[in-house]
Amino acid sequence: MSEVANPISIADSLTGRRTASLKRSIDPDFYTNATRRRRARLQVSESSSSDSSDAGTFEISSVRYRVGAPPLHKLPLRTNPIDTPAVALIRQTFGYTLLREVIGILQAEHVTLADPTRAEYGQESVKLVSREIPDAAMEGTPTVLITADWRFNPHVVWELAVRRIKKAVDKMRLRFSSAQGIDITVEIVTKELVMEKFMSIIPRSYLELGLDQDWPVIQYDILDIMDKFEETSSHFTSMSIFKLGLSKAGRENTNTVYITVDYESNESKWGPILDEV
Repeated sequence: MSEVANPISIADSLTGRRTASLKRSIDPDFYTNATRRRRARLQVSESSSSDSSDAGTFEISSVRYRVGAPPLHKLPLRTNPIDTPAVALIRQTFGYTLLREVIGILQAEHVTLADPTRAEYGQESVKLVSREIPDAAMEGTPTVLITADWRFNPHVVWELAVRRIKKAVDKMRLRFSSAQGIDITVEIVTKELVMEKFMSIIPRSYLELGLDQDWPVIQYDILDIMDKFEETSSHFTSMSIFKLGLSKAGRENTNTVYITVDYESNESKWGPILDEV
């Protein structure tokens, strides 16, 4: 389940525009609801717990495949390839020491990172970056971004690591007067949520094996499940099926049912919904 609108055809796009135009003309609350949705896009995920560091109390958000402190903005987020002033200051002041400290904690907690097998532990999976909401008129968040492999660690391991790293990061930044006012986010995310993915249509051979007949039934059953849960019943936006994965060769990727919801849906409650789907 995703918060990102799935790719659609030009015809569907045009139909969507016509529908939106019609909705504006007949729905007096259209612009009010649109404003509410934009505000929801800028909100962070619901916190699941809290802890404290030398800088004070901090909240933690913990959802499937993603844990962070303070609570993270909802996906998709953009990693800025250029250092913002805040990230540049951190990097120049204590960036190397910071990343070595983070890597040491991850090793102590036995977090399985998404490094290529030939890379040194943490070399490519632990970075100091700015994480930004695409097209939002707000500065990005200085973030220690950790890309991990969710298959090999219980979620509690990620959460424990985030707690320790956040405490270490706060303690370190408070030593430098120039960085005391910069809050640094810690984010552990599964590699599938940050790596480039490739989408392609499902080959006709699959359709001829019965998928074309099964798909309407699958859609009906999924919609029935979505209607049962408060977090999806009024927030569902679309559903598609296509091949999606990390391989440029489309045939190697898996057939994927892709469901989107709006940003007012509470992702911390998605677990049981996904399990049932």
